[in-house]
Amino acid sequence: MSIVLIIPPSPFLGDEKRQPPLGILYVAAYLELQRLKVEVIDLRTVPESEWMDRIPVCGRYGITATTPEYPHAVAIAEGLKLRDKMMDKKCHISLGGVHGTALPRTIERTLFDTVVIGEGDGTAPLDERPFPARHLLPRESFISDKLCEAGESATTVMVSRGCAFDCSFCSSKAMWGRNVRYRSVGNVISELQMLKSDYGIHQFRFHDDTMTVNKPWIMEFCRCVKPLNIRWRAATRVDRSSADMLQAMFDAGCYELAYGIEDPDQDVLNINNKGIKTKDIYKALATAKRIGFKTRLYLMIGLPGQDDNTAKRLIDFIERVEPTVADLSTFVPFPGSDVYNNPSKYGITLKDTPWDDYVFTRGLYGDELSKDFIYQHDKLTNESLKQQRKEILNHIKKRHIELTA
Repeated sequence: MSIVLIIPPSPFLGDEKRQPPLGILYVAAYLELQRLKVEVIDLRTVPESEWMDRIPVCGRYGITATTPEYPHAVAIAEGLKLRDKMMDKKCHISLGGVHGTALPRTIERTLFDTVVIGEGDGTAPLDERPFPARHLLPRESFISDKLCEAGESATTVMVSRGCAFDCSFCSSKAMWGRNVRYRSVGNVISELQMLKSDYGIHQFRFHDDTMTVNKPWIMEFCRCVKPLNIRWRAATRVDRSSADMLQAMFDAGCYELAYGIEDPDQDVLNINNKGIKTKDIYKALATAKRIGFKTRLYLMIGLPGQDDNTAKRLIDFIERVEPTVADLSTFVPFPGSDVYNNPSKYGITLKDTPWDDYVFTRGLYGDELSKDFIYQHDKLTNESLKQQRKEILNHIKKRHIELTA
């Protein structure tokens, strides 16, 4: 049996191919292990008029989708069903990814024959799963020169699945659960060695929610990865940033740490279940900078509990800690998050909004600064939120701090 797996467009991103599609490549590798013939079709950056020309005729398709990608998945499925009708054929279409996992009962049943809930690559222990089937895509679909240090070929790797924390705005637990599972250090090293030898890659972004939750694991990894002489970046938390661990990571080639700060105000952190203390934010960032790391801060505008002082607070925070990179996201109550599931708990009123407006990069590209927020905030008007978002972004650009998504 053959199956075609499809990656939909992500036009809301500034660079659609910056992040390699690891999830669907893990699924492809699993299907190949079952002796199925698999093709992966990457429709990112491809005009809609060319979709059906790119997708081969097949009896079974799988489409992955995040929430803002879901309308594109619907359009792809409509095209496949129409083509089949014209050819007097009947295909089977499966939807995978976080949107279908979070809202399986809302999926268009006339288009999608099955919905894959959760992980689509089996239930075997992580070390028994094959590496992502990168060989099924052209090089430019999983290698980017903008992912790590500019101009250097880089790709992503995952060493774990799941997140032990419970932030109000995150839908990770809907997909992976809160039980963090790690691959063995040896298994990860083997993948890195393969990527170096087969593709000439020496830079990596570790795509885990929080790579440093298991300190013994990361310390062993640092000892084993150091001889590979690679450069890498990773995400951590301010309460998982001990000086000895950060030093070990730096010595092993890690040059940048990303921290999900969102907002340094303790009340906002508490309301949104971040589980960190303001004092730990400043301590962790000071430690990281002293060791020599570049620092990437993930900040957010529109969170429950934020107020008229949010823009000034975030701007003052940026001035105080002087990050290398500042990522300002627009808060979006993604399906699967606690805010989406329990909006009244946070004083949030969800609006009747198309799924392709569930975009966290609002304001970063084109005329998006004028785009409305997709919910009624507990304290702030839509206009106030837009104005504060504009103030923060303008400050970041004025200070020439790198701004990405």
